[in-house]
Amino acid sequence: MPRPAINLDPYKEEIIELYQNDITRDEIVSYLLSSYNVNVSIDTLQRRLNTWDISKRIRTDDSSQLRARIATLFFECCASDEEILYILDQEGYTIGKWGLRRLRKKLGLGRRVSRFDREEADQRLREIVQEELDKGSIEGYGRGFLYHHFRNQMHLVSR
Repeated sequence: MPRPAINLDPYKEEIIELYQNDITRDEIVSYLLSSYNVNVSIDTLQRRLNTWDISKRIRTDDSSQLRARIATLFFECCASDEEILYILDQEGYTIGKWGLRRLRKKLGLGRRVSRFDREEADQRLREIVQEELDKGSIEGYGRGFLYHHFRNQMHLVSR
């Protein structure tokens, strides 16, 4: 004989509010039991949240404009991920921390170079620096200005 279904609809608004205020599912289950004497499992609560289409995940609206803006902020502004997220939020884009990281990696805008690629990256950087020195455009630049100059040229360099 199947168990009777638990009706969580009377508590729907309260459950959604608690969940969106970063209250854990365990705490919501305990709250329902202590406040309303409703015994519900965590799995049932999660199924109801899914049925009500409630999620904490931020859906990224991927577009060519967003990708271009991320590249611009990464190279020209030398912004960190936190700064990029703040700027994109101010500009009205919908993107989360993991969405930004995923898009940045798809665009080839890595923050680190692996041990295996380090030698190749260093050799390429030496060639780029030599070309710039031959032109005479970076003569007299300090470390910080060199960093910004190469990032503006869309070369991945570390400080």
